[in-house]
Amino acid sequence: MATCEASRQAQAQHGAPGRGAGTGTGWTFSPCTAEAFQGALETALATLREHPDSFRALQLRGMERDSSWDAAAQQYEQIFAWAKYDQPYAK
Repeated sequence: MATCEASRQAQAQHGAPGRGAGTGTGWTFSPCTAEAFQGALETALATLREHPDSFRALQLRGMERDSSWDAAAQQYEQIFAWAKYDQPYAK
């Protein structure tokens, strides 16, 4: 998980679209297989070639997003707080 987060931070800092989770900052794929990943990568490359302005807009959205460790830590703190107080989900 830490490696994925570091990768997302580096992508955001350098304007590289990542693989998003419905955030409008990348491409998603499912199931988690090499073939699905390859399909998402091919879609990303096609977007770069065929729609460079849209691709650039995607880069800019990714760079505007706060991908710092502080932001990630706040999100984890919120999840742990929910788990602590919403016991049915903590079991």
